Amino acid sequence: MSYFLVAAIFAALAFAFSRKIIPTIGNFVFGLIISYLFMPTLAWGYFGTNFFFAAGLLGALCAAMYRMTSFSQTDRAAEERAGKQAMYFGIGSATVAVLAIIVIPIFTTWSAFTADTRRSLLEVTEETTFDPSKMLFDQTQARYVDEFLATRRMNELCGEHTGLCSQTDFGRPRIQNQNGKMYWVAPLQHEGITKWWTNRTVPGYAMVSVTDYSDAKLVLKHNQSIGLDGFQLGDYLPRFLYENGYANASFADFTYELDDNGFPHWVSAKIARKAGFGGDVVVSVVIVNPVTREIKEYAIADAPKWVERIQPEGLIENRISDWGAFPHGWMDSFSGRDVLAVTPGSALVYTVDGRAVWYTGIQSSGGNAEATMGFMLTDSRTGKAVFYKRAGITENAAQRALEGMVQDQKWTASPPVPYMVFGVPTFISIMKDQAGNRAAIGMISYDNREVKAVGERNDLDSVLRAYKFALQSKGTKVDLKEGVDEIVLEGTVTLITRETGKDGTVINFMIDSQPNKGFEVLSNVSSEIRFTKEGHRVRVRVNSAAPAVLDVSSFDNLDIQLYEGTIPKTPN
Repeated sequence: MSYFLVAAIFAALAFAFSRKIIPTIGNFVFGLIISYLFMPTLAWGYFGTNFFFAAGLLGALCAAMYRMTSFSQTDRAAEERAGKQAMYFGIGSATVAVLAIIVIPIFTTWSAFTADTRRSLLEVTEETTFDPSKMLFDQTQARYVDEFLATRRMNELCGEHTGLCSQTDFGRPRIQNQNGKMYWVAPLQHEGITKWWTNRTVPGYAMVSVTDYSDAKLVLKHNQSIGLDGFQLGDYLPRFLYENGYANASFADFTYELDDNGFPHWVSAKIARKAGFGGDVVVSVVIVNPVTREIKEYAIADAPKWVERIQPEGLIENRISDWGAFPHGWMDSFSGRDVLAVTPGSALVYTVDGRAVWYTGIQSSGGNAEATMGFMLTDSRTGKAVFYKRAGITENAAQRALEGMVQDQKWTASPPVPYMVFGVPTFISIMKDQAGNRAAIGMISYDNREVKAVGERNDLDSVLRAYKFALQSKGTKVDLKEGVDEIVLEGTVTLITRETGKDGTVINFMIDSQPNKGFEVLSNVSSEIRFTKEGHRVRVRVNSAAPAVLDVSSFDNLDIQLYEGTIPKTPN
């Protein structure tokens, strides 16, 4: 219906200035075609809509020119009148088009007039301290499988089902918390228009764990008739919404998400513009059932709890940019006083209570491009942000530093994501070989780029050991098990071994008071550990966790007393 409404407006403009059937029909068809192809938002505040109706005026101008040329050579008076009408209409059309496309959008959107409004669109709480144990997930939920590897794994799963890969491929994977575990989730989609025409539905989706490449499955029990790439005509999600009551609405993102039962949905963020032709904010969320084709719209506060991505990444970055650019209004932004800028790229991370938040680095405008003065954590549902003032390095700097450690192997680092490792905010990155395979895992401290490590093997244990050594060598307190109490134990050493690698010497030992437990400590934790042997009495501090081998955070050999200081001179 919306297409015919737009086409009727085009036809009315053409008839008003031509009084001819042929150009009227021509402009009607022209409006019908371009409205179907481009689906202009039928609301004020969208550049595309302005250009669209400017095209309608151009079509009407062509209709007026057609009228002028339709007169015979003998009807000079009528020709002159038509020419004048066409000229006046042309001037008027051009004026309206310039006003609609250039003048009005500039003056209603220009930050000189909207700076205060733009800054106020993001609700920000400023915090001076950051407790990572209360916010970021630890390394057990870190992404050891990135988007590229997840897509590869999905294609492997697809290849195990005869005929499936010849009919479909996968959309872009997105991370989602599925019942407490993090997965990459991607919908199946038609491989092309002919496959869509033949099948009309796709049978499901794939999911791959972000921590374990082998933990993956293909779910083929949901015949979906609505999607993005590969879906045509009314099955294409944006067109489906446009044709079902949302021709006057704009959407910032379309995300494929699973509910708690693993049933798929398309989640769409409906936006409104609060600063002329800009200042997008999410006002509601529209959820489409791709199986039943049912549409439901919710206020943000009423959206189902399984919905994670209501606030799109790009929109949040724009809001943070506006918040940082105008701390004292538009005029003061040129001086750079207190102006903050967003570092390239945001990452979706999860807090310890399972909430999805956008991590965005913040740096002083015009300052060191590789340093941050804090970061923003923005709730991906509500859009409320918390700004933590904590100096560190940018994601790009972390990525380059890790790649510098393995430049001989020519490995590349995936975009790093912040997590909490040993109680320290840490960027974790996947190190890939030239074939794109995961070769190792890299870790680098957010606070100090000199504290970094790349595992000797393609596993978590090797990089954790190396990173722990790097932290302790710089004097950083290591929290070996967040949230677990530490205890002090004493005993006599019954067995001790030493293993030396590129990350230092690791000492493993056992004591008589804990015959069923082993202990592991790095040589730089205490000078006394280097001289310890069987039979020595020792005191160690460990966490009260359950593993068979416990990490030692402090070590004291009770039979050895080493003191720092100058050696006294021996009397002659």
